[in-house]
Amino acid sequence: DRELIRLELALEAAAKFEKPIIAMLHYPPLSDPAHGAGFSELLARYTVPYCVYGHIHGHKTAAFEGEYQGTLFFNTSVDRIDFRPLLIAESVL
Repeated sequence: DRELIRLELALEAAAKFEKPIIAMLHYPPLSDPAHGAGFSELLARYTVPYCVYGHIHGHKTAAFEGEYQGTLFFNTSVDRIDFRPLLIAESVL
């Protein structure tokens, strides 16, 4: 899958800096832990502590949020968070 290849190339390049990585994706990387399509496994392989994604519109649309395989997933669609900034990590970098 093209998006998985792109993400892996980006994670490989970012890992060289030896700093925590925050993955930022447009689409949700998984709808629930049972249906990850490879994204959550890739994030776990590179020990990515945070993954921020959007695209989900409205409060009633389901998308996984929380911790899975060592990564915290955040849905930051602006209508989902009422157009308010969301603190992801205070001192990750």
